[in-house]
Amino acid sequence: DNNKDDKNQTTRIMACAKPGESKAALAQSLEKALGRIEGEDAMTPEAKAQIVAQLRAKIAELRAGK
Repeated sequence: DNNKDDKNQTTRIMACAKPGESKAALAQSLEKALGRIEGEDAMTPEAKAQIVAQLRAKIAELRAGK
């Protein structure tokens, strides 16, 4: 979402999984996305850090079998 009157910008990232995909496969897909985001230069460092932290937390959760 973009608001011209505001300095803040909201960005949503969607990650899709195939029906029945295992948690390990989903974690692997998120790791690939993480690599692409870490290499992205157009994002602010703050936004990138927030997204990376959330992805890493979800990957750890999936690897733990939750």
